Amino acid sequence: MAGDNDETRNVLPVLAAAAVGAAVGAVVALLLAPKSGAELREDIKKHAAEAREKGEEFFRTTVAETAADIKDKVQEHLSGAQEEDEEAVPAEEA
Repeated sequence: MAGDNDETRNVLPVLAAAAVGAAVGAVVALLLAPKSGAELREDIKKHAAEAREKGEEFFRTTVAETAADIKDKVQEHLSGAQEEDEEAVPAEEA
């Protein structure tokens, strides 16, 4: 379980850098394309909306996965603490 967390920490910066690089590349491609101003503005608007949707979906899934991981870890911790409490009770009675 701990290894999964380390792998996630290593992958997220790479994915973020790739997303930023793709966005910068798309903007440069749009600006260098031989189109009229109106066509260029329309393309930028369309690509910005697509990038926003992809970004929102990425962060929605990332937050959901992180929340699920946190919930699992809290449950594990609470279960462990409850087991320790149950084991400590007989020792005190003796």
